[in-house]
Amino acid sequence: MCAVAGTAACTSPSGSDGTVPASRVCGGTLTPEAARAVESLLGAREFRDDATLTADRTATRLRSSEGVNESRSLLCAVRGAGDDDEEDPLFTIEFTHPDRWTNWPDRLGADHAYYRVGLYGEAGPDGGSIAFRCGRGVGGSGFPVVAASLELHRNGSAYAGPPGRDRTRAFMTILHATTRAMAENLNCGTEATLPPHLPHPSPPSDYRRPPYLRGPGSEQPAK
Repeated sequence: MCAVAGTAACTSPSGSDGTVPASRVCGGTLTPEAARAVESLLGAREFRDDATLTADRTATRLRSSEGVNESRSLLCAVRGAGDDDEEDPLFTIEFTHPDRWTNWPDRLGADHAYYRVGLYGEAGPDGGSIAFRCGRGVGGSGFPVVAASLELHRNGSAYAGPPGRDRTRAFMTILHATTRAMAENLNCGTEATLPPHLPHPSPPSDYRRPPYLRGPGSEQPAK
């Protein structure tokens, strides 16, 4: 069975050598479009990922981290089919639940793109980030936000295709799919306001800082 409706995880079991198609990485949370983005980004059709990293386990770790300053939960660490070193992934996706105020950037760099998804969405040369509202889904304390980040871990020459808009779009296509799946898993899909389809990017000048959201016991930082 598929873990999340609309994802590509229903097909293509893992190979005898432990490799999996793009549809199976990141806990099976990728949509068909996001799976194609992984193939385009890495120039391959078979990959390696930690099979113990699932959306359910990622959500459980985020929920069970009360009292921790900032809980972090890895969803995937994707490697090439021939990469045996688990400590050297091509890219990772991690979810974070801060227990108090997290500063939003005042502005985005000229080489970044702004996406109107959730509270905050941006992508640059080395990855992307999305933050979304999630109150009850992550427990009764802390900042009512979950953040997701995709991070590249190698020199750009390790990736297929030229850097630029196509690459940052690929980042956000992958991250948007996993973030929507995680929001549903955390039962905050509605308040997360993550659209079914990734919108077109806006220039960095269109970026506006998200509103301050107060968590229990938190204080807004001095400006």
